[in-house]
Amino acid sequence: ALRRDKRFALSPGAHAALKKEFSAYTVNDAETTGTIARIYAETGEILDPHTAVGAAAAEHYLAQSETREPVVTLSTAHP
Repeated sequence: ALRRDKRFALSPGAHAALKKEFSAYTVNDAETTGTIARIYAETGEILDPHTAVGAAAAEHYLAQSETREPVVTLSTAHP
């Protein structure tokens, strides 16, 4: 179905299981550029836009989470 329709559907159980292990966040252009500017001001490091999206998403996650475990972020060139 994925090859034919370019999409697939998850069962409610599969979706619930994935949500236990993964989180997803959206970051708009203003947040992206703001993250680039803030990280540069704080550290002198220049983030590319994709990395800035991942960093902002991680910050959103940590702000809403009780965990302080390491966070791995992924970002792609497509929304």
